[in-house]
Amino acid sequence: WFTRKIFPFLSDLQGAVLLAVILHLGFSALILNRLSPGWQRYLFTFIFICNPLTLHLVTFPYYYCWQAFPSLLAIIIWGAIFFSTGTKMMLSGLTVISLGLIAYFIAKKFKWIGAVIIEERNKD
Repeated sequence: WFTRKIFPFLSDLQGAVLLAVILHLGFSALILNRLSPGWQRYLFTFIFICNPLTLHLVTFPYYYCWQAFPSLLAIIIWGAIFFSTGTKMMLSGLTVISLGLIAYFIAKKFKWIGAVIIEERNKD
């Protein structure tokens, strides 16, 4: 939808690829600008910006399975933080989460949650 709005002269797939290339070049330029002059810029240019694998992944429109990677990484990081806090903190955290879930389901059962939305719909 977004690519059809900004690139009406291209098909959906071509618009997605062009947008991905523009974003890749833009973010690469920003990162390149932040690096100090010298070998770091050359390494970044040849290892990341001009890397054939990177260019293939940028222009390959069917890599949506990678969208789950940041969420998986966040789960792993938060899991590591959770398990590194110790048993007492883990149990207190699980207790608070359990009490919150119990309170939610009790409120849902007695229709304390969602009743306002139903009343608003019935007014119209």
